Amino acid sequence: MAGNDNIKEHQQADPAGKPAGPSRLRLPLKDLRDVQRELARVYRAMKADQMPLVKGRTLVYALSMLSRSIEGSELERRVVMLEQQLGDRPRRR
Repeated sequence: MAGNDNIKEHQQADPAGKPAGPSRLRLPLKDLRDVQRELARVYRAMKADQMPLVKGRTLVYALSMLSRSIEGSELERRVVMLEQQLGDRPRRR
């Protein structure tokens, strides 16, 4: 993969000399813009043959599910905010 990827895997040895698992950097995927950037990174890597298509499709699926989850949470937050605003107003009949 390219040198500026957000995910890097390498083997490290623990103090006893046994190889440890892969080391991963955490990706900031807290909002839709972050997920969009990561989707674009995965797409570019697949298009440049720097990532196997099977792995890319798996990541795209997971990122899509994350995107839907973020959208749902954002909609829920907005509905709660609107309900609170409406609750503060006198009701008209």
